[in-house]
Amino acid sequence: MEKHLVQRAPKTYRRRFLAKVGDKFFTICIEDIAYIQSKDRLSLVVTFSNRKFILNDSLEFLQASLDPHIFFRINRSFIISYKAITEIQIYFSDRLIIKPSVESNQPMIVAKQRVRDFKCWAGDE
Repeated sequence: MEKHLVQRAPKTYRRRFLAKVGDKFFTICIEDIAYIQSKDRLSLVVTFSNRKFILNDSLEFLQASLDPHIFFRINRSFIISYKAITEIQIYFSDRLIIKPSVESNQPMIVAKQRVRDFKCWAGDE
């Protein structure tokens, strides 16, 4: 009897999002996203050029849609691109604080339970 191996296609991730601003639509390429912030049940996408767009998708949905080699969810409020990280500092209570290349209105603190995974991700281990 012959065994057939089932090959699964590699998971594909989003390459762009469509955001509506007023009566216009804008395409946001993944490469342009510095970070995504959850704010009042909406997701605020901030680009490297400091443009801001609102998506109606949850952070959970966006996290599953994005390539985990490029993006990491550091806490309940933020998903960040590795390209947006300019500095990582040790913060109290065994946490880390990230200085992004595009300023945020809130500090980007890596949640204590995510620090180990973040360090592995940031070092690409």
